[in-house]
Amino acid sequence: MDKIHTLAAHYSKKSQWEKAIEELKELLVELEAAANPFGYEDLVYLPENTWSEEADVMIMCLQTAIQHGKLDTLIEQIKYKLDRQLKRIREEEAE
Repeated sequence: MDKIHTLAAHYSKKSQWEKAIEELKELLVELEAAANPFGYEDLVYLPENTWSEEADVMIMCLQTAIQHGKLDTLIEQIKYKLDRQLKRIREEEAE
């Protein structure tokens, strides 16, 4: 996390906001290039560069949260959304 804090402190909020948008667009291109030739639920082939683009997006999200003093809020939201989805799965399984 020290490296991400260093980057967040070095660049302006505007710069990182624009960079985050750019990285999100690049990830979207990779995801849209994924192949699902037979339409099966577990048969999706992601391009190899997807992992690099995902890393870029994660780094940018962390930087913008740090720059805006919202890292704790981001972490809280991640926990909340994970818990909410797990609850939904448990409810589906109980039906």
